[in-house]
Amino acid sequence: MSDPKNKQAECSWHRNLWESLQTPTGFALLVLVVTALRIAALPLLPIFFDEAQYWTWSRDIDWGYFSKPPIVAWLIWLTTEPWGQYSPFFVKLSAPILYGISTVFIYHLGSTLSSRKVGTLGGIFFLTLPITTLGSAFISADAPLVFFWTVALFALAKAPLSDKDNWWLVVGLMAGFGLLSKYTMGMFALSTFILLLSHEDERKLLRNLAVWIGLMIAAVMFLPNLIWNLAHDFVSFQHTGTNMLSQGVSVNFTGGLEFLASQFGVFGPILFALLLWHGLRLKTLASENATRFYLCFTLPLLFVAIILAFISGAQAHWAAPAYITGSLLLAHLLLQMNMKKTILTVIVLHGVLAILFPFTPILAKLSLSDAQNPWQRVERWNALAPITTSLLNQQPGLVPLTDERKIIAPLSYHFRQKDGTPYPIIKWHMGGQIHDHYDLNSNLMAYAGYDMLFITRQPDITRQRPYFRQAIKLYEAMIHGEKFYFYRLNQFQPPQ
Repeated sequence: MSDPKNKQAECSWHRNLWESLQTPTGFALLVLVVTALRIAALPLLPIFFDEAQYWTWSRDIDWGYFSKPPIVAWLIWLTTEPWGQYSPFFVKLSAPILYGISTVFIYHLGSTLSSRKVGTLGGIFFLTLPITTLGSAFISADAPLVFFWTVALFALAKAPLSDKDNWWLVVGLMAGFGLLSKYTMGMFALSTFILLLSHEDERKLLRNLAVWIGLMIAAVMFLPNLIWNLAHDFVSFQHTGTNMLSQGVSVNFTGGLEFLASQFGVFGPILFALLLWHGLRLKTLASENATRFYLCFTLPLLFVAIILAFISGAQAHWAAPAYITGSLLLAHLLLQMNMKKTILTVIVLHGVLAILFPFTPILAKLSLSDAQNPWQRVERWNALAPITTSLLNQQPGLVPLTDERKIIAPLSYHFRQKDGTPYPIIKWHMGGQIHDHYDLNSNLMAYAGYDMLFITRQPDITRQRPYFRQAIKLYEAMIHGEKFYFYRLNQFQPPQ
């Protein structure tokens, strides 16, 4: 028989740990340890071609870029340029840091609206979510979006409780930075007004001038990106609209069901199932102040993403900010219902996935063939660099040319001079529709008379051939299941 004293001591240890984590210092230490481990694991992960593209943006600081507002590029500049460090570790560095700080604000948000227990559990849920684990490993616009969304939520929760109007100004400031991170932040404004209109107590806040000043602050902060878009034919807005309605507007049951299925991976299978179930109790949950707040910032974004998925298509991460308050909502409800086994199962499941994730490139390489290994899709683009370098050494004086963003981004990243400046790699763009950042900034016509090394996945180069005096195939390579072709194109002759 087990010793009752040992059981009592074990329960006491668990209880003391749980109580320690509920303190601001204890929770901050937990986040610090997890974030430090995620930072330490960054060297295990390859650079993704989107990250390489954002790095090339960071070499030319501006108020906007083809597909995103500017902050992701600014962040990469901050973690690379001042230190003269350009390795994948430094490119990615701001992602785990921002997710870690966001988690601390989630703890304080839950503590303000519900209790420290809810803030602690909601923070742990968010810290270990699959989307947080993935987002901490790759720098993207979602990292600053989640950070500014979370700080804006905290300020919004504090504003009605304070005698001063400063919190409303913080909401506007954070919303402005959020819009400069990703246009999804516009949904924050919609959710805020849904919240302010949802109850008599909140409706009274609309009479406060500070609410509208906060809105003006956000609009003024967004103005530089709007001006940049005006100067570039609103290319970012056009891309966002095309991305949202990429397949036109029609009933897309397959896309909708795929998106819903993906959310079981993004939010975790247990938590997303619980969110769907409790979403049916909308009227009951909306009667309580805290849960009404959480619902207003969870369901609208998730609902819009689901609608887009069913009428056109949606990417799995589009609803990511909804799971900030989604984590707190389920923490509130699971603690209320005393569902300890469910809570423990979620934490263990997500914790194991979080620990294993940085090692998946190594594990996949050891246990899967190239065709089965999903990480080879990332390595494929990076493997182009040494081949291209070898050919350029054999054929000195050639200017690298390519027809694809997925090729030019990693090549630009890997072909760096000692000061970090990328060697010129030209995008094939003869005018017409702009498809990416490199089309927008192509200076192909400036290379009249030059000989070029053309890297492509297309075996047929009839589009390019008429503009060169001579074309010679130098090499073709099968790289992780994909064939690439390398041509020497002599004497570029632009159209007159």
